[in-house]
Amino acid sequence: MAKVIYQEISVVLPAYRGNRLQKILAGVIMEELGKEGHSFRYICCTVAPFNMPSLKDKFAQGMQIAALTEKYGGLTRYVFVKDLYEPVPPACREVTPIPMNDFSAQKEKLAAGFRGIKMEEKENRLWIHYGRK
Repeated sequence: MAKVIYQEISVVLPAYRGNRLQKILAGVIMEELGKEGHSFRYICCTVAPFNMPSLKDKFAQGMQIAALTEKYGGLTRYVFVKDLYEPVPPACREVTPIPMNDFSAQKEKLAAGFRGIKMEEKENRLWIHYGRK
């Protein structure tokens, strides 16, 4: 775990929401991690399903869903990860969209070596696209 840094929670007061503060902070963090002199290989974080601002932010940072599990006393969370040595993940040969509320199908894909690579809204539903090399 010495090679892993955890991206902690960011909370924006209601009066300041909509100013892209989470995105700005993420940019600063990623810029610092892009500099030499640290020993970290991976950056990880957890996000609640349907937390749209945080999900958009993590995908925009190039992070991918590596797990869907219970954390923090039984709360369902996506575990996002990014390999700092490979900032642009290789293209996926196989991609499958899964409705965000279908946790069972998502866990199945993750167990088969897929990663959540993007999110989209289609037909009034939220979808996570799972891909693998």
